[in-house]
Amino acid sequence: VGTHCGAVSRKSAVSTDKGVFWYGQENFFYYDGNTVNVLPCDVHDFVFGDFNTSQQSKVWGMVNGAHQEVWWFYPSNDATECDKYVAFDLMERHWLVGDLARTSGVSRGVFTYPIMAQRLTDSTDLMDHEVGHNYDGSTVYAETGPMSMGVGEQIAKVNNVIPDEKTQGDVQMTFKTRFYPNGTESSYGPFDPTNPTSVRFSGRQVRMRVEQDQAVDWRVGIMRLNTVPGGTR
Repeated sequence: VGTHCGAVSRKSAVSTDKGVFWYGQENFFYYDGNTVNVLPCDVHDFVFGDFNTSQQSKVWGMVNGAHQEVWWFYPSNDATECDKYVAFDLMERHWLVGDLARTSGVSRGVFTYPIMAQRLTDSTDLMDHEVGHNYDGSTVYAETGPMSMGVGEQIAKVNNVIPDEKTQGDVQMTFKTRFYPNGTESSYGPFDPTNPTSVRFSGRQVRMRVEQDQAVDWRVGIMRLNTVPGGTR
């Protein structure tokens, strides 16, 4: 039913109610029951540019049913075991990436939580996932791509942010700007959200990052930036 769409490993195909998804040699693919399609991926270059193809047979995937996500674990760069993950949200159709060394796992099935395995030097740990707020010492965050006014021909001057959180104070915001796509990136923040949050930065490109500030299940909605066009001075 398709060509040039082979899977990288025997465990990289994941079956869901929305079709079968798999990790391919140069793209992610899905089969909807009729045709094979390339799955558009916002983090394609990040993943495939840091993928150890000599260890591709170890790539494996699973469904995270609690959040309607498909997860793949893969060995990065010179790693000999899976040390990173990339996940696709089937409902909101966005991507997640992160560092997590897991060599196998299963969906929760009849159990309360998904179970995954971590390979140690002389043993293997089995762990429940999607429970509690222990992220292996990592920080959970959401980050936008570059935003600009028009096609970037104007300087965006931002002076206020209208936050949108489920519970105010759960996250903090950081902004990163550039005046040129290959120019030096400047960082502003972190800011603790207030209504509104006073900020002052400018650039042709603006990225926003929100990070957890509390060990809770946080949520954010649509953040609004009060932006006016300006000159380069």
